[in-house]
Amino acid sequence: TANSIIAIINFSTLKNSIDNILKSNYESVLYAQNMVIAIERQDSAELAMMFEDNNENPVKLFQDYEANFKNWLDKAKNNITEKGEDTVISNINSLYKEYLIKFSKFEILLKENIKNEKATRDYYYNEIFPLFEDIKSECRNLLNINQDKMVVLKNESAVIAKRATFINASISIGTIAISLIFIIYLLNKIIRSLTNLDSKIKEIAKELN
Repeated sequence: TANSIIAIINFSTLKNSIDNILKSNYESVLYAQNMVIAIERQDSAELAMMFEDNNENPVKLFQDYEANFKNWLDKAKNNITEKGEDTVISNINSLYKEYLIKFSKFEILLKENIKNEKATRDYYYNEIFPLFEDIKSECRNLLNINQDKMVVLKNESAVIAKRATFINASISIGTIAISLIFIIYLLNKIIRSLTNLDSKIKEIAKELN
């Protein structure tokens, strides 16, 4: 019974450790990945605004993914669990605000200039694209912080599992050893009793003779 109780406690601890991995850190990794996807779609929309002439509305596409990016960023802000996450998320927030300001100026340039004009392209490559890369870099930092923590938690879970196995094996061996000692003790006691009984029977037999 004691062995079963300890096994349940150890494996419950292991389950909680795995749950922690799935809950907070996995979600932060997901948020970071989705922010990268959203900012890449916005970048594609900007390129389409400069170089493509089709029926699609790249401005609407940009705005749709702006809402998408902000949604994931808000979720990341509400899921800060690791050291350094707050700084990274603050950096993403600041860079993205600057990115949107520069996009507004980019729209003005597009209206004032003919598509593919050098001034517009230069503004994109010198002002917007570096911010785009910085935001992706910070999103990757957020992802790496949580992936690293997941590795740590995974290793801790492995240690807990090994410890649980060792403890349960030790208790099982101890239980078997104690049982054997108790059985040997009882057998010796029975044998002594039988030996004493045999001696007394022999003594009685001698007296009768």
